[in-house]
Amino acid sequence: MNAASTHVDASAADARMNDPLATIVIPNYNGARFLPALIESLRNQSDRRFVVTIVDDCSTDDGVGDVAGGDAFVEVIRNERNLGFAGSCNVGLDRSRTPFVALLNNDTTVDENWFAHAMAGFDADDVGAV
Repeated sequence: MNAASTHVDASAADARMNDPLATIVIPNYNGARFLPALIESLRNQSDRRFVVTIVDDCSTDDGVGDVAGGDAFVEVIRNERNLGFAGSCNVGLDRSRTPFVALLNNDTTVDENWFAHAMAGFDADDVGAV
């Protein structure tokens, strides 16, 4: 992806938590109504060693910025043109600077131990892939 194809809101990336373990990338197109529930479920994780990047793919529903609310926990990247689902995932992956990345659809929510369980798999001897 070309960095010129995106715009990052404010300085969220600079203010984010120190040394996160993972980035949760959420591609979004006109799904602002789903995002509050997903972000709330991520805020309620038992292990919060991650940051969230929402990649907005030229949505017309105008609610993505409200979800982030200036919080350093959530970064919003706005594509300058519609790149589609895979293109938005790639923008988020390119932006990530953490050892691990997870992709979540905008209309999902996760259990409070979702992240902890996912990370535990990397330390388990009997797990071949996570």
